[in-house]
Amino acid sequence: MEFAEFAARADEMEREDADLERVGLVTALFGDAGADLDTVARFVQGRVVPAHDGTKLDVGPSPCYEALAKAAGPNVSAADVEERLAAVGEIGTVAEELDLGGQQGLAAFGAGDDEGLTVAEADAQLREL
Repeated sequence: MEFAEFAARADEMEREDADLERVGLVTALFGDAGADLDTVARFVQGRVVPAHDGTKLDVGPSPCYEALAKAAGPNVSAADVEERLAAVGEIGTVAEELDLGGQQGLAAFGAGDDEGLTVAEADAQLREL
């Protein structure tokens, strides 16, 4: 499964308010996941590694600030993002307010080539951290 498809469907699940509809979206995603089912199920739970795995990523907020600054362009620094967060109080709101040049999702970070990242590749890259 392409990671961009997973991300779009995760966004759709997040926006859905009705529990039964959300269950239907998760069921459909799991049905379409194929060989990536275990990884997709883990990602839906917000887990990078399986629950039985004691691996800790120990990734603080700085990489998030840097990624948002990169997506916003050369005139925005990680310090700018952190300063805005202090004023607003929620990183999601800061991300929404950034001018990403009309780009959304993975495209804001330079993704969008014809050879898109798959869920399995995203999993492998995260495990390399």
